[in-house]
Amino acid sequence: DEATGQFYLHIFFKEQPDLNWENEKVREDLYSMVRWWLDKGVDGFRLDAINIISKPEGFPDDPSTDFEKHTSSIPFVISNGTMVHPWMKELTRETFSRYDVMTVGETSATSPEDAKLWAGYHTGELNMIFHFDHMGVDNDPNGKLGGKWSYAPYKLTELKRILNDWQTTLEGNAWGSLYWNNHDQPRVVSRFGNDSDEFRTLSAKQLATTLHFMQGTPYIYQGEELGMTNVKFDSIEDYRDGDSIRFYEDMHVDHKRLSHEEAMQAIYVKGRDNARTPVQWDASANGGFSPEGVTPWIAVNPNYPTINAEAVLADEDSIFYHYQQLVALRRGKLKDLMVYASFAPVDSVQVPHNEDEAVYAYTRTGGADGSPANESLLVVSNFTAEEQERDFAVLSETREAGARVELVSSNYKDDAGSTLRPYEAKVYHIVR
Repeated sequence: DEATGQFYLHIFFKEQPDLNWENEKVREDLYSMVRWWLDKGVDGFRLDAINIISKPEGFPDDPSTDFEKHTSSIPFVISNGTMVHPWMKELTRETFSRYDVMTVGETSATSPEDAKLWAGYHTGELNMIFHFDHMGVDNDPNGKLGGKWSYAPYKLTELKRILNDWQTTLEGNAWGSLYWNNHDQPRVVSRFGNDSDEFRTLSAKQLATTLHFMQGTPYIYQGEELGMTNVKFDSIEDYRDGDSIRFYEDMHVDHKRLSHEEAMQAIYVKGRDNARTPVQWDASANGGFSPEGVTPWIAVNPNYPTINAEAVLADEDSIFYHYQQLVALRRGKLKDLMVYASFAPVDSVQVPHNEDEAVYAYTRTGGADGSPANESLLVVSNFTAEEQERDFAVLSETREAGARVELVSSNYKDDAGSTLRPYEAKVYHIVR
């Protein structure tokens, strides 16, 4: 404020001032507000950007700031804040621990070891967290842009390394969350899959299968179960995400570091409005989101006439029903294995798992936390549009030993054995 010389701190937009958690009265008011909602009967809380509440003492400048690359100082704030865990324990003690609710924290720049502090079974903080490690696999650290805006095609081996690390590090120590996309991320079938007409349905099912058989709580973001895709609006005027608009103005309008086409291409790939277009309910005007003649706050993805809820409900082989089947398995006969069994990546006969850029395969082996010790699952996913040949010793050896092997999930109607068809994902239930 120019008249008084006063100011406030905001890590994000100026309309989002940060609260001063150092002030005990502020914390008390926050806890009172949380209890008010809990008394109303809410089932839990998602705590947005919660690991940024503790600021570095003295508010020093971030030495890694690169204005040319439009970089973020959030990792610097996270790594240098010292009070976040004492405050989280206090928050949980004064609020969540008194109610039967679930909590999940959004925590960027957080490692699996950090997660054991946040969501450890005995740490007294949160039930689980959203990490962002796999959300950076398609960033280009050597590109002319910084952070999420610098794109490079992801490597499956790196995606697997990250997910495997989180699975094995948290097992027995903390609970994890499983997600492919959210309100801040591109649509998964466009990002890690194939959103072409030929492969979109197969690819979306494959991605769902890969994630839902891991240990943790799966999150399904609205439209994911419909196979909704990224969007490409022609003009920056059609976008509503402040982050994308600010990026365009900074990199194209103000400083001419990118052409219009280059800036828009970055937004097409990584912009948050990819996940924020209206849900596509049917093929009517505005995708059924708003009545004809009403302008939605942001335009509907133009592909809504073919990709919508009405269409998937009418197709018994749709992405939606595949998600229903995965949920039913997790709640039904495979519950103990899908929830509690141990996770391990598995090599194929042809390629070690840490060298395979086409196929993701892992096992869930019973015995942990009461899961059946004589049972296991083998999950195999082809991340490419080409056929792949993969054999797995765990299948051949158990069959030779007389074990029962049943195909319990697939995005194809039959089983081609060692031949993995484009974007095929299948799961075997092994009973010894």
